Amino acid sequence: MLKKARLGFHDMFKKTYGMMYEQNSYLFENLFRDLEKYYDTGNTNIIEVLENFFSVLCQKMFTVMNSQFTFDTKYMVCVSESMSEVAPFGDVPVKLSSPLKRSFVASRTYVQALKIAGDILANINKMMPTQECLVGFTRMTQCPVCKGLQDSKACNGYCLNVMKGCLAYHSQLDQDWNAFLDIMEKVKKRLLGPFNIELVVIPINVKISEGIMNFQENAQRVSQKVFSNCGKPTLGSTRRRRRRRNADDDYYEFQQGRVMSDGMNKDAENDGDENLDDDDDDDDDDDDEYVEMKPTAVKNEKKDNVPDEGGRKQRKNKNNNNNNGPKSGRAGGGNNGKNRKKNNKNRGGGGGGLEDEEEDQGGPAYAFHRLLKDIGTHVASTKNFWKRLPYEVCNNDVAVIETGQNTTCWNGSALASYTKEVMRDGIKNQKRNPEV
Repeated sequence: MLKKARLGFHDMFKKTYGMMYEQNSYLFENLFRDLEKYYDTGNTNIIEVLENFFSVLCQKMFTVMNSQFTFDTKYMVCVSESMSEVAPFGDVPVKLSSPLKRSFVASRTYVQALKIAGDILANINKMMPTQECLVGFTRMTQCPVCKGLQDSKACNGYCLNVMKGCLAYHSQLDQDWNAFLDIMEKVKKRLLGPFNIELVVIPINVKISEGIMNFQENAQRVSQKVFSNCGKPTLGSTRRRRRRRNADDDYYEFQQGRVMSDGMNKDAENDGDENLDDDDDDDDDDDDEYVEMKPTAVKNEKKDNVPDEGGRKQRKNKNNNNNNGPKSGRAGGGNNGKNRKKNNKNRGGGGGGLEDEEEDQGGPAYAFHRLLKDIGTHVASTKNFWKRLPYEVCNNDVAVIETGQNTTCWNGSALASYTKEVMRDGIKNQKRNPEV
C-alpha cells in the first residue's frame, strides 16, 4: 500500500510541480522511506518524521520564494524554528500528523499481533507430547488395527478423555487467547473506521500539496514574519542577479498553486535558458511590487509545458519604494488558490474515500477493506479454540458418538460401549482422567 501511495504521489507531483518536484524529490522519497521503516521495524517516531519533513520543506520553499536573497545555515535554522508561530502550511501538518500516527500505530499493531500469534502457534506445535499422552493416543488409534479392526473408530467419550488429558496444558491458554481476540476485534473495527490507514496514506499527496498551496498563498505574510523573527537577509551578488535578469526561463513554477521568482519581467522574451538549481539568484533589488496578472498563453515554445490556468505573478518595477524593506515572491491569491485546491483534490494518487474505491472492486481500498474483514472473520472463529480442541479432534472422523443403535466403537480394549466418566474441561479436572 505504501509503495502504491509512493507511486501515486510521484506521478501527481511530477505532473503538478514538474521540474521543481524532480529536483527535490529526494525530500518526499525520504518521507516514504521513513514511513516504511516504521511499518517494518517500529523504530521510527512518526511525529518527528513529519515535523522534520515539513521543516525541510519549509526551508526549501522559503528559499525558492525569496531567491533574490542568500541565507546561511543559521538563518535557515531560524526559519524552521519560526514554523510553529508562522504556520506556513496552515493546519495541514497537524491534520496529517495525528491521523497518520494513529493509523500507522494501529495497523502495525494489528499486523505484528498476527505475526506473534502465528509464532506462538508454531512453537506450541513443536511441543512434544508427554509419554502418558503418547501411550493413550497410540492405544486409541493403533490397537484396533493390531486386532484386525481397521475400520473401527474410538468411542466419543473415550476419545475425549484421551485428548483432554493430552491437551490439558493447552486448555490453560483459552482465557488469555480469548482476551487477545477481543483486543484484535477492537483494533480491526478502528482500522475499518476512524483509524483506516487507507484513507490517510492514499490521499497523502493531496494533503501535502494543499499545504504547499497554503504556503504559496501566504508567501508574503510568511516571509515578512520570518524576516521580523530572523532579521533582514542578504541580497545575492550583482553578477548573479544580472545573469538571472537576462534569462526568460528564469522562474520557479508549481503547475498548480505556482511559485514564481522575480526574474520573469513582464516584457522579457529572451531565448536564454537557466538551470533551475540556481534558486538563490533572483531579483536585483528589494523594491519590486508584484501585481496579479490574468492567465495568458505562453508565447515562448520552450514554456509550452506550462499550463495557463491559475494566477500568475509578474514584476512591475517601481523606483519610489526604496524604503519598503525586503520583499518576497508570492503565488496567485484570491479565488485562484481555492480553485487550485479544488482541482488538486481530483488529481492522481487515489485521493478519494473508501466509498469511491469500492465502486471499483479492484481498487486498493476495496481490496484492503475486504482483506481486513476476511482476516477478522478467521481470527474471530478461533474463539474458545483451546477449550474446543479436544472436541474438534474427536469429531474429525477419529471417533463416533454412541447411540442406542450404535455401540460398536473402540473403547480401549474392545468394540463396545465406553462406560467410564468423561472428564470436564480444565487441567484440574484431569487429575482423575482414567486414560491419560
